[in-house]
Amino acid sequence: MRVFKELCTEAYAKRGFAYEGKIQKQLYAMGLANTDKTAGASNRADVVFTHRGKEHNLEIGTAGKDFAQGKVHWRNGSWYADTKNSQAITDYLQTLTYDEDLMNVWGPVALGKSSEAQITPDMRVKAARSGGDLYLTDIDPDIISNYYADKGVYYIHVEGAGAFHLSANPARLPLPYFDVRPEIRFRVKGYGSGKYDTTWAIKIPTSSLPASPYTFDPDDTQRKGPAEFLK
Repeated sequence: MRVFKELCTEAYAKRGFAYEGKIQKQLYAMGLANTDKTAGASNRADVVFTHRGKEHNLEIGTAGKDFAQGKVHWRNGSWYADTKNSQAITDYLQTLTYDEDLMNVWGPVALGKSSEAQITPDMRVKAARSGGDLYLTDIDPDIISNYYADKGVYYIHVEGAGAFHLSANPARLPLPYFDVRPEIRFRVKGYGSGKYDTTWAIKIPTSSLPASPYTFDPDDTQRKGPAEFLK
């Protein structure tokens, strides 16, 4: 039986895809996009909008979203975190001191063994599920902007918070900068039959989310919509 955490992750993903689809379709209907199709589960930008004849990529965020993610590997006696989507973020992850934190809960001593070779996948999954996720705070506040810059994305819309620009503002829209205090979550995901992945993801605490007076969601009547600032 799949654990509750995995089911919640699937629910977040489906809700996120639905929200992306709604915004893309509405932008297209308003003449502010060249397509009504979203990226779905691909590595493209979630939504693409047009401004003065030029297309721009837009990231969409909903509750529970992972704003960047990758895997953590065990290499040469230490943990190594990376992502296939951004070399800049992979390089930054190597400057962080998460190795000792992970070893304290998932390493050999924590699991009652003298070496990594004595640890089975099931042992690590069991320990991670009983101990929960680990969070690393006080990281670079610009890590999200840098991550999406590698993907050519400079705008982000977060449900309930509004629209922002990231590391650049090529369309010169009147959007505020996405100034947040992110955290990195470390998690062990088990898939049954002894298979597992150790993963990381960038999360934003709700208390850290800023508020924008602008929105890409035409249904958000509390903010200025795309029909106003994409003229």
